[in-house]
Amino acid sequence: MFSFSRTDKPVLAPISTPGRGYLAFPAGYSLTPEQKLNTLDQQAQRERQEREADQESLNAATAEAEQARISFEQAWQKRQRFQDKRRQALEARERDEALKGEKHWVRQGGFLRDADGRRDERRTEEVRRLVEQEDAERRIRERWETYESVWTRIVSSNEPVVFANLPWPLINPPKSPLDLRNPTGIADFLFESLSLKGNTTTRRDRLRMSLLRWHPDKLGAVLARVPVDDLNLVKDGIDAVVISLMHLQEAEKAR
Repeated sequence: MFSFSRTDKPVLAPISTPGRGYLAFPAGYSLTPEQKLNTLDQQAQRERQEREADQESLNAATAEAEQARISFEQAWQKRQRFQDKRRQALEARERDEALKGEKHWVRQGGFLRDADGRRDERRTEEVRRLVEQEDAERRIRERWETYESVWTRIVSSNEPVVFANLPWPLINPPKSPLDLRNPTGIADFLFESLSLKGNTTTRRDRLRMSLLRWHPDKLGAVLARVPVDDLNLVKDGIDAVVISLMHLQEAEKAR
């Protein structure tokens, strides 16, 4: 019979392999070429996975940094746009205030001066034209607003109506119905306000609304408040206006 002591048992020792970790094999155990190849493949796969994980982490960090940069640039650009708009608004207000002062001075008959204190004829003439244009537009607007407000008052009140206080559609008040047989004069009044800024009314719209307003059938309540002595004069004036408006409407259709 054979007997073995405790020290006679085979001893297993780890065989280290290149790279991370190790594989345990019995002492003196040699790997076959196929096993060595498999071992190296497994190690290479682990290293590749680690590199890929590292690259993904790097890509994520890079993307986060890029997004932060973009967000910062967008915030900076937004701030710059806000500051630009505020500066432009401030400059526009300053120009408006300066122009307002120049127009007031020119209206008083004064002359503008350049940075050296010399008379600035060119700038003075530019501002004078602006003043004349603004004043002309203001007069046109006031004429039309007065015309409309007088009509509203006459239609909504019970006050007597005479030829002199009717809002006839002329720039200068007529002295008689004959002055109202003037399509050109009526056109000058009705159409002049169409050139004002913000107007959306057309010439045809203005003529149509005027014909409705001045049609005798629409003015029964007004004519009822005209004194007998003035009644024929007012009726002749209304007829003259309607005839002039019809001429203008035909001319407008032919354009």
